[in-house]
Amino acid sequence: MPEILQKEGNREIIRKESSGGHTEDAPLNFFMPTYVKSNSRIGTVPGRRVSTGRQPETKNRKIISTSLTQDVKLHTTENAWKPLAKQFKDVADPDEQETLELLKKIRGILNKLTPQKYDDLSKQILSFKIDTEDRLKRVLDLVFEKAVDEPAFCLQYANLCKHLSKFKVMVNKEENAEEVKFLKLLLHKCQKEFEADIYASITDLKERQEEIEKCTDPQQKKFKREVLDEDMRRARKRSLGNIKLIGELYKLNMLKANIMVQCIDNLIKDADDESLECLCALLRTIGGQIELEASKSQQQTMLLDAFFGKMQNVADHKDPKVKGTSARVRFMLRDINDMRRNGWKARRDENLPKMIDEIHSDAQKEDEQMIRDRHQHSSKKQQEERDHNKKGGRQGNESGEGGAQWTTVIGRKSQNASQPNIDWQKMRNM
Repeated sequence: MPEILQKEGNREIIRKESSGGHTEDAPLNFFMPTYVKSNSRIGTVPGRRVSTGRQPETKNRKIISTSLTQDVKLHTTENAWKPLAKQFKDVADPDEQETLELLKKIRGILNKLTPQKYDDLSKQILSFKIDTEDRLKRVLDLVFEKAVDEPAFCLQYANLCKHLSKFKVMVNKEENAEEVKFLKLLLHKCQKEFEADIYASITDLKERQEEIEKCTDPQQKKFKREVLDEDMRRARKRSLGNIKLIGELYKLNMLKANIMVQCIDNLIKDADDESLECLCALLRTIGGQIELEASKSQQQTMLLDAFFGKMQNVADHKDPKVKGTSARVRFMLRDINDMRRNGWKARRDENLPKMIDEIHSDAQKEDEQMIRDRHQHSSKKQQEERDHNKKGGRQGNESGEGGAQWTTVIGRKSQNASQPNIDWQKMRNM
């Protein structure tokens, strides 16, 4: 039954049109309770005085009619996002479609990579067909980006790179066959990332800093500063991920010790906060192994000693060439020197990914340690109670029955009474 809103005088009436064609009038207070209707007028609130002046004007109602069949045009852009399924359909080249499908599968496997599932997932990646230079480079880029973006999993990604290092493809360049290896491409990419500036990914860094300095609106200036700080934090995280990946590759004998010494030397020469933080991350990863190899040669041992001596000078503000080092970085340098003196054993374990068996073993050790601490605390408390009871019984026996007697306290007068009286005037006349 459709409803029609009409206005007659000062009343708004809803007319209900029945199927027979006649209408029924219903006031707007149709759903108002009867006890309110009897005590109030239409359009007034109970308990308020009704003004006898001009009636308030009703606001004009704007009615917008829409239709499901109406064609609505949306705003479009040239580089609109498209799902991968639609991207595959738009690609006409079958080889490119196969490559995109391969990258999609590898990306899904890398997202599920954990120490527990590493063996099964690595076998799946090795079973894929990577037979062109383009696929080899794109797979390398995918693995490298995941490694530098997730530094905690650098060990797993380094092991994966070692397994992928057996991939090599033949490329014909001007009638000369050339072999392209995964390992060579990987080391070249790591070197290029290491030699580049940490904030090279932020192309407009200086312009944005100048814009922030010139900005007069405090809120807008704060917002731009936070956005720039976040971009710089991501760039530092990427640099740390790259240096950790380099260290893990060295531990897997994919890099030589002289390359590591050169990396350490370059980072110490730069001596800014970002480079020193990368240096600490590298030594925390490879410190024990590189010192073991350096011990075979006296020259390399002296070189490492010089590196650590310079680090200690920077931490103690004794290096005149290095100024403005933050306290956080200086404490990191001291921690590295402490680790070296302690046989490269960290004060606390790093929060690295673990297998399920290792997690269960750690939980069991924590429970056992908690039980031992509780037992030790209870036994210590019992021993204190026994000692207290023994001491209380001995005092009771000495003081009499039940220790109820009062003990006499020697006062100052009684102590002075036992001392002889001395006439100091006679002593002076003598």
